[in-house]
Amino acid sequence: MRRLQRRDLAQLAVAARLGPDAYAVVDTAAEPGTVLLVVNRPGAEPRVVEVPTALG
Repeated sequence: MRRLQRRDLAQLAVAARLGPDAYAVVDTAAEPGTVLLVVNRPGAEPRVVEVPTALG
């Protein structure tokens, strides 16, 4: 069984805040919702971004 990561918990918080209908309208019917990604850039602090699931 996979352990929950902080980003997983953050996604649950976003879905809970928006509600299932509002969360599902983002992206496609096959892959609704968003995903949180950590972007590491040379010489800069890591950044967390939220993108539609199909782009993640």
